[in-house]
Amino acid sequence: MEAKHLAERFVGVNQAQFARTYAVPGGASMVNQHIKGHRPINLKAANAYATGFGCTLAEISPRLAAEVSKTPDSAGRNPEPFGLKEALSVLDEAAAQADEKRRKAAAALLAVYLSDPQLHTGLLNEIAATLSGELPAQKEKRAARG
Repeated sequence: MEAKHLAERFVGVNQAQFARTYAVPGGASMVNQHIKGHRPINLKAANAYATGFGCTLAEISPRLAAEVSKTPDSAGRNPEPFGLKEALSVLDEAAAQADEKRRKAAAALLAVYLSDPQLHTGLLNEIAATLSGELPAQKEKRAARG
């Protein structure tokens, strides 16, 4: 069922370009395998698809969304899906004001962040910088100047 719904979303969408833009693990070949149901969608790919299509993880894979919601954090609590709602809200607002190129770059970084939020916490700053058009190196130079 996941494959059929994913295939419907890809009607008229260039799979190779989508895979590059949203950092789908395995590239266009894996997109094709997911669409045809030859390979199950994994969490990293599902997050990339959700980011690219502007939908929730559950809309791409109810199975993976259910698994994520059951996964306790290191303290044994069940976290809110992907956590950090306030930070993502700020990023969403910034995305609304950014041009399309910056939004796509930020979406690709967000897909990486969503693949493992605990591992990629520093990416939120990079995403914000991407949306604002300020590169990390520029930020460091400005900070050094005081």
